[in-house]
Amino acid sequence: MTDFLQDYRDAVFEGVKNRTANYSKYYDNDSLFEEMKKWTTQEVKDKYIDYYTPIELTVQEISEDGDTITVKTHEEFRVTYTKSSIKENVNKRDKVYTLKKTGNSFVITNLVTN
Repeated sequence: MTDFLQDYRDAVFEGVKNRTANYSKYYDNDSLFEEMKKWTTQEVKDKYIDYYTPIELTVQEISEDGDTITVKTHEEFRVTYTKSSIKENVNKRDKVYTLKKTGNSFVITNLVTN
């Protein structure tokens, strides 16, 4: 589970850095992917975000109901900006991933960030 989430996060962070969205394989829901794609390809640019550096990814709780898995995480990452006038900062987020089993892996069906 942690490997899947780490791989997903690495793909999103790479997308932020390169303004690409090469992580659709992690999603079961086109609208959720499109929302993330808009973030990594345009909105981070509008907010002068250059790249994210991972700090922490902690799985806090996992619950299963059939093929649906709910994972609660705490995540921290450093944000570096393209404008030197904006200081780097550390973002801390609690997230709830809803996943569906697909073969030996998972896809994200919902993601809530607190």
